[in-house]
Amino acid sequence: MPFDEITGSGVVGDARAASAAKGRKLLEGCAQALADRLADGLWTEDGRRPR
Repeated sequence: MPFDEITGSGVVGDARAASAAKGRKLLEGCAQALADRLADGLWTEDGRRPR
């Protein structure tokens, strides 16, 4: 489902429970998961995706 069909404003849920600390924790977790995936061989050393 396209995101714009879920929300016209780009907001989903109730942001009153949000905080800067929670945002940092979420971003750090996402960045670490991506770094781990890249380190596990998502890409080869020459920049090509392995088959």
